[in-house]
Amino acid sequence: MTRFLIYVQLSNNPDAIAKMMLLVKQGQLSLEGATIASTDSGARLSAILTLIGTQQKAEWLTKKLLNYPFFHQAWLLRIQ
Repeated sequence: MTRFLIYVQLSNNPDAIAKMMLLVKQGQLSLEGATIASTDSGARLSAILTLIGTQQKAEWLTKKLLNYPFFHQAWLLRIQ
């Protein structure tokens, strides 16, 4: 298993956070840590997720997030 950071810019909406966490679970990834902060005077959020799993699943999650209107950008970085 490998560790990844995923940086996500998303709408400031409780449904967006719930959907992000649901997709982590659906992708069979383990959430090691999460940091969420507001940006753009509270209009958007930025989230940094530390995940453990396979490269394929992490890439799937990053692409899947962008299929929903809540999510504006997502970047994947392998850290181990």
